Amino acid sequence: MDETRVCQNCKKDFVIEPDDFLFYEKMKVPAPTFCSECRLVRRFAWRNEKSLYKRLCDKCGKGIVSVFSKETELTVYCGPCWWSDSWDGLNYGVDYDPNKLFLAQVRELFQRTPALANYTVTSTVENSDYVSMAAHLKNCYLTTYSDFNEDCLYASFILYSKGCVDNLMVDHCEF
Repeated sequence: MDETRVCQNCKKDFVIEPDDFLFYEKMKVPAPTFCSECRLVRRFAWRNEKSLYKRLCDKCGKGIVSVFSKETELTVYCGPCWWSDSWDGLNYGVDYDPNKLFLAQVRELFQRTPALANYTVTSTVENSDYVSMAAHLKNCYLTTYSDFNEDCLYASFILYSKGCVDNLMVDHCEF
């Protein structure tokens, strides 16, 4: 029989089905107190693609723009350092311990391994320092998930565009 509960976060009703309860019992975990949407938001809350910070590369000391603030405990490398052979990612590897929670081990590995400051292909970007998740840009500012653009500002998910401002999901657009 279905059970309706109130989400402890958004206060909306959500339904837990009998098959869900069987799964929770099998996995030896309690039934959720958050609805599926709030659980999804909580899982993705650690991601950041749009907030950019000035900081120093922890490898070469150069000033960079990063998706990680200088207050983070992570080691952050600029693109050239992260992609170089001057460090070996295998040095950060750890053996899997079946006696510990898997995701706790993934978190530990994530925290100890140097992170790439900004997922931008810097060798293909010209005069576009404040961008993230981008490649092949010229004169762009505060754009994310963007490729092959010129003179674009304040945009996300734009491709092959020129002169666009304040856009979301634009392809082959020119003003």
